[in-house]
Amino acid sequence: MVFFEGMGVLLPCEFFGICYTEKKNRKTHDRDRKMEILSMKNSSCVWTGIRTVVLAAAFTFLPGGMGTCGWAENVRGKEPNLDLSPLIQKAEAGDAESQAALGIFYVAGREVPRNVPEGIRWLEKAANQNDARAVYYWGLCFLDGIGMKPDWIKGRNQLAKAMDLGYVPAKMFMGKCLLEERYGLRKDLSKAKGLLEEAANDENPEAQYLLGMLYSGKEKEIAPSRRRMMKWLTLSASHGFVPAQIQLGKEYLRSKNYFWAREWLEEADKANSAEAAFLIGIQELEGWGSGTPDAAEAEKMLQKAAFGGIPDAQLFLGAMKKEMGVEFDAAFWIQSAALKGSKEAKDELKKMKFSPDTCLKMGTVLFLGLDGLKDFREAEIWLKKAEEQNVAAAACPLAKMSLYGIGGEVNISRAIKLMEKGVEKEDWELISELAWCSYAGLGVPRNFAKVLELVRKSESTGNQNLQIRTLFALCAFFGQGMEMDRDLALKNFRQACVKNEPFAEAWIGFTTTHPLPNDADQTSAWQIIQKAAEQGNAWAQCLMGISFEKGIGVPRDLAESNRWLHLAASQGCPTAEFLMFIHADFGIGMDLNPSQAMERLNAAKAKGYSPAIEWDEIKKRSFLESTVKD
Repeated sequence: MVFFEGMGVLLPCEFFGICYTEKKNRKTHDRDRKMEILSMKNSSCVWTGIRTVVLAAAFTFLPGGMGTCGWAENVRGKEPNLDLSPLIQKAEAGDAESQAALGIFYVAGREVPRNVPEGIRWLEKAANQNDARAVYYWGLCFLDGIGMKPDWIKGRNQLAKAMDLGYVPAKMFMGKCLLEERYGLRKDLSKAKGLLEEAANDENPEAQYLLGMLYSGKEKEIAPSRRRMMKWLTLSASHGFVPAQIQLGKEYLRSKNYFWAREWLEEADKANSAEAAFLIGIQELEGWGSGTPDAAEAEKMLQKAAFGGIPDAQLFLGAMKKEMGVEFDAAFWIQSAALKGSKEAKDELKKMKFSPDTCLKMGTVLFLGLDGLKDFREAEIWLKKAEEQNVAAAACPLAKMSLYGIGGEVNISRAIKLMEKGVEKEDWELISELAWCSYAGLGVPRNFAKVLELVRKSESTGNQNLQIRTLFALCAFFGQGMEMDRDLALKNFRQACVKNEPFAEAWIGFTTTHPLPNDADQTSAWQIIQKAAEQGNAWAQCLMGISFEKGIGVPRDLAESNRWLHLAASQGCPTAEFLMFIHADFGIGMDLNPSQAMERLNAAKAKGYSPAIEWDEIKKRSFLESTVKD
């Protein structure tokens, strides 16, 4: 998505207040450096007091004393906590700049919850008053279909209008589109170069970067010029434009000018550039031309780059860990690179042999999504390797994958086989899953005697299995496989409810206000629950969601389960919110949806729901020996 390219940091490419301050030891420039900056305009050497283009209207409302430097920090990622009420008042009074700024805030989701329609409304109002910024961003909305159907013709027309109004970023972006043949435009190198020159001369960092790259020799129609390339890259980098800083670092490495290579790459690293961290890591291994490596610093930088998603860094780090004998870390990083498409990493994984413990850990990491690594198919491969080496703990996630169709199709028969093996090895979680299947008749004959046998077996393992408590309560409530004893049922439901077992919570939540008749059997009970759910009772909706997931009282239907859980979660039911997180995070009855999963998890956490808080802590766990993520 192109909208505000880099929306998360509010268009750093348009921010001209980020100054590049030379360190004291930079006063001594080498000869090459001097020659490359001689032709630069004197006015380009110092960037003091330059007005920001982004959100100029909102700049008026900064808290006293913040100034340009404070705003620069906010643009780099901090949340400014601005009071938007003065901006809203001015926008409602018809001030075009305020309307444009407010529109940007709403579409970007900064300072206010994201509200694209509201943002578009304000942008359109400002654009109709010929506010150049609003015209530009409204055009981008047309181009990318943000809040509207994509319309490249209208989008290009708005960009052209913004250019006519003198808006520099519009010139840069149109030049970029002409270079890259975007939005139906044919490549026009001459026109693109002209627009980029205009924007670059008006101090647009991205235009300066793109113009510098045009002189690198990648375009046959433009004669390469190292002097011009370095001039424009340096100007762009001096504004804090990270791609230019990285490119300068590479250019200086090619010419073996390690001093300036290091200076520019370190500047990019300060902006958390993974690519810069990788290049620094490699140079630390090679000693920056001096032949004196720093292995500890190299490992730190390579790990930073690896967490940043650089496949070469992941592969390199994996090889380092392999040499160091840190097997799990080696497997983790090489697998990470393989998931990024690295053929070398895939080949390396095939050649390497791993211990049962590493196979189980890798399967667990990939299954749960720890350390940012998640892939159910690869998880299954690792877990199967562990199972083949008689690791009992691998059976549980494998069974759940088959039972709920995680990462593939539902395979009940395979799940049952794994559960039965787990029962033999007294795996309390698999005992519980098999008990639910036996209660519902899912993959095995419905058998209440078997359920109660599994209840006793679970108790013998010494684990406090809450789902087993709930199943026992159901059997006692309806007299299934045992004499009906509703007092005993209530006692067990409450015990499980206190520990946040979802079915027990929903049951207690519903029956506390809607007691079931004494003569209600399971069929009539579920008719009552479904009717209440249809009438909007959140706990009944949650019960229906769990029932369809398990096949209790109704035929198993994971999609229908999600429908009911969604309804309950929409009413703020924390149990349903948490279960919707699980379903979205693991793709149970729905496509994987990480953003919805986090939204549901955070909603449940905000209500103090213990399982959500505990799961959040699980997500933060790491099997890696050391982590450097910042």
